[in-house]
Amino acid sequence: MAERNDILLLDAGDLLYSGANYGQNPDASLDIQGRRIIDSLNAMGWTALGLGENEFALGLDYLKDLEDMADFPFLSANVLYDKDGSYVFTPYVVKNLSGFRVGITAVIGGDTGFRKDMGEDGIYLESETAALKKVLRELEGKSDFIIVLSHTGFREAEKLAQKFDGVDLFIVGHLPDYSHNRPSKLGSSLLVQGLPRGQYIHRLDISIQNPQRPYMITVEGGSDTRSAEYHNKKLRLQQLERLYEDIQKTKRDGKDSGDSEAILLAEIEKAKKEIAEIEGALGDGQNNTIRSSTVELDRRFAEDPGIKKIEDHYKMNLVKYVNNAKMEKLEKGERDPRELSREPHYVGAESCKSCHKGHYNFWEDTKHAVAFETLVKDERQFESDCIRCHTTGFRKFGGFKDILTAKDLLGVQCETCHGPGSLHISKGVTPQKLFVESTCLSCHDRENDDDFQYERDLAIIRCPEDN
Repeated sequence: MAERNDILLLDAGDLLYSGANYGQNPDASLDIQGRRIIDSLNAMGWTALGLGENEFALGLDYLKDLEDMADFPFLSANVLYDKDGSYVFTPYVVKNLSGFRVGITAVIGGDTGFRKDMGEDGIYLESETAALKKVLRELEGKSDFIIVLSHTGFREAEKLAQKFDGVDLFIVGHLPDYSHNRPSKLGSSLLVQGLPRGQYIHRLDISIQNPQRPYMITVEGGSDTRSAEYHNKKLRLQQLERLYEDIQKTKRDGKDSGDSEAILLAEIEKAKKEIAEIEGALGDGQNNTIRSSTVELDRRFAEDPGIKKIEDHYKMNLVKYVNNAKMEKLEKGERDPRELSREPHYVGAESCKSCHKGHYNFWEDTKHAVAFETLVKDERQFESDCIRCHTTGFRKFGGFKDILTAKDLLGVQCETCHGPGSLHISKGVTPQKLFVESTCLSCHDRENDDDFQYERDLAIIRCPEDN
């Protein structure tokens, strides 16, 4: 990637791992997942990564190992050591872009699900407010523009923006809310919601001519290019003029308005002057602009040869590792006998076949039956973030645990909709019917299947009523 000194590449967290990885050991699959992402970001010339709670899924020691291999800082101003309250990660950085200083810091929200057992690693999470008070005091004298990577969710970021008007830009992570995929202005701060899974880039082109002036915000596909400050002052002027009309009506009715008329006239003149100043600023070529656009990384973009080389390298290493050391166990479908001894547990579609042959034959012709094979074709069959939606009972008790177990639970089988079937087989207990929309949306979400329509697609895969 060509080097430029006027580009910042930032992420607000939950980039390396997902909540499904919590508490796992960093086996080959998860280790390669993290290292592959870090190597790719290094190749891109990444600026900084704001940490989210899921970055800690495999524990602090492993995260620090990944930090050591990164050419960019891991940022967090509110993850602290128990022993002395010192920072576990870099609290902030200041980047000089052609003489314009940009300060960048990051916080994790207290209600994001940050691991409660992190005390075992000797660290804790300070409140976002307390952390930002400290770090912004340092940044204000060093920065012309301040960015907070706010892994808090949008609503909590709005609260922070109301408390800290010295922050120019909040890039918001955690549980993306697509209703906020366009930037919004709150006070003196601009808020932008990050989009997940590396499938989109939220691009902000910022041109600063005079930091003391307001921003003109242009949103791709939108038409309102006036600054938020200008818009607010126009609304204020309208309110004042309505109040002045009310006073005139009061006077016509013979009532005394006291000093209200003179006070309002002065406020109206002041508002008009401020609006005129902003209009002049926006029209003199010295205005500050922020243009926002969302770019979907679809097939229009060719694969970067350097990134593909990294991807292929890690895929080869993972497949080699599994083939050499573990594939035999996967082929045998070994499962933990302790889990198979407890009820209920998953049994696999083959166990359903003898009594429900019609249903089995119907399922066998659906895409669900070959879901795991699509991963094999793409050489992603050992990546846990992919496996969870292409196997049955992923990391549930008695279900598909990892690449070492349960060949009989490959694909999306009967028990994905009906729940574990062991009691149905042993005691005739009627299986559950879990084909509700939330079950489907756990995998067919907007990031993975933006064309999914529940009623339409359910009709395609729902088994016939008879056997």
